[in-house]
Amino acid sequence: MASSQHIAVLRGTSMDRIKAATEKLAHRFEGVEAPDLDRVSGRNNPELKFAQQLDLLAGVLEQVLGSTSLMQASNDNRVNELETRLEASAKSLRENQEGADSIIKDHQAYIQKLEEQLAEAQTQLLDLTGQLETVKADKADKSQGKGGNK
Repeated sequence: MASSQHIAVLRGTSMDRIKAATEKLAHRFEGVEAPDLDRVSGRNNPELKFAQQLDLLAGVLEQVLGSTSLMQASNDNRVNELETRLEASAKSLRENQEGADSIIKDHQAYIQKLEEQLAEAQTQLLDLTGQLETVKADKADKSQGKGGNK
């Protein structure tokens, strides 16, 4: 994907090439005076043909420059639209990332709380297991003590 900076350079280069071609054309005809059309008459007159071709060339060049300007304006609008969409996408992506980071942080806190509860439950289980062993031992001692007295 071309960056807007690359597009601007390419657009500027194209405009520079058109301007250079226009300047070359102007220099080529520098000093050439258009014939006086009132003085010139006839179909096979080379001066009249030259003047007509020069006028036609000027018209074509004006159309090319005009359409180039329109294309450049259209491209500028398209680039601006794409930049706006890109900025909106980047903003949305940042917001989504922030939301995801917040959810991850919340889940990590919840997992840590569960791990703490698990550790506490394991400690209580060990305590209860120890108490159960003590009760079993006491019961065994009592049952041996009763049996020995008989």
